[in-house]
Amino acid sequence: MSSRQIAVVPRDPKYDSLVSPLPSLGGFLEADREALLREESERLDGTSFRGLGRQRYRRGTQILRLGSLILLPGRTTPALSSNRSAYFSCFFAMPLLGGFVTTNRGQRDEVGPGDLYLNRNYYGTSRMGYLSSLFVALDQQRLDRAMRSISGGDSLASLEDVILVRGRSGAAKGTAKMWSFITYLDSLNASDSRIPDLLGLDEQFYRLLSLVLLEGSGRSARLRQHWSSPAGAWSHPLDELVDYIRANAHRGIT
Repeated sequence: MSSRQIAVVPRDPKYDSLVSPLPSLGGFLEADREALLREESERLDGTSFRGLGRQRYRRGTQILRLGSLILLPGRTTPALSSNRSAYFSCFFAMPLLGGFVTTNRGQRDEVGPGDLYLNRNYYGTSRMGYLSSLFVALDQQRLDRAMRSISGGDSLASLEDVILVRGRSGAAKGTAKMWSFITYLDSLNASDSRIPDLLGLDEQFYRLLSLVLLEGSGRSARLRQHWSSPAGAWSHPLDELVDYIRANAHRGIT
């Protein structure tokens, strides 16, 4: 009589305690290293992951779609990732628990809990500890339009390629705004998963992120001056066509 061995995954209390930034999505989609690498290589060609340390490599993901925007909450055991994919060349990350260190084109950044990190030209590596974080691949053109719309002319190109807003610094109000939005989004999703799309929260995400990035880059005074001027005042209901025209006024007519 033959017996089959049943693989037992050792428990990792530290990993199991990592909660999601969007708890309304339920549990994480867990995958072992081989399955995760197959999934990532099919979806994000050029992105690779490798576990660090003696513990079994584990990673869980969730997905929330807001229009064309895809939010990817995730958790991981210590790992090293490298990116050569255009899909993630412009990305935004906010760790809830734990942190990571990125190295990209000679620049090294340490990102911790509550920090907000954006990289517009990322083809580097990240060393992660036990981590729960929100990751979002961004549309640079859409982010640029949103930034021009709320600022009256400041463009994405006028900012640094890498922006790191510390959660425990003078710019903490910026990260607090973003976390408040994520909490709001999560509560709406818990009530009815159709509501965030119906409210167009993908556009609000880009606008709020633009605000946070501008404030984090020391442009709060300029923003307040623009908003207080007659040209900057905009109290009418949202009109996408007019906002688009205002955001692209710098472009020539073709």
